[in-house]
Amino acid sequence: MFLFIFLSAQVSVIKIVGKNAEGYKPGTGIFYSLDLPVNQLENNNITLELFDFANFYVKNNFGKEPTAYLSVKGGFRHIFSSEGKTGFFIEPQAGYCWTKSDKSYLNIQGGLALAMVTGYSQEVGFSGNSLVFGFKYEMDLPGSDKQINTIGFRFAFNYSFRGN
Repeated sequence: MFLFIFLSAQVSVIKIVGKNAEGYKPGTGIFYSLDLPVNQLENNNITLELFDFANFYVKNNFGKEPTAYLSVKGGFRHIFSSEGKTGFFIEPQAGYCWTKSDKSYLNIQGGLALAMVTGYSQEVGFSGNSLVFGFKYEMDLPGSDKQINTIGFRFAFNYSFRGN
């Protein structure tokens, strides 16, 4: 039960973009991140994205296999507000990724992951909880044949244990 206290709704709808995008349907993803405030207002946070997983399927038989990625990243979120967690934000991220592009998950390659998230954070309640809506562009660079560029819409509910 303790594990479920820390889980929060963090889902995304993602589309592969760029030169390798042809033939793929939009994918779905799940992610889990933690925010560590660096100031009293909590409008500046170090973010640790403990996992970000997405899976994509092929539209037609273009000779491509289903593909997926898993990434772990760290970043810094700045909310453009002097009053707390409500406002527009920008969050650059960097980390490590693993990608696969075959049905068997046997051909997995790892490498650099870079992302930029931007969106809106809305504080809800009185304890620092927030709803976050955003767009993310991510480049996963494990190798030239497995590179994945994605853009996606994200939704998250962040639960805070701090009390007022």
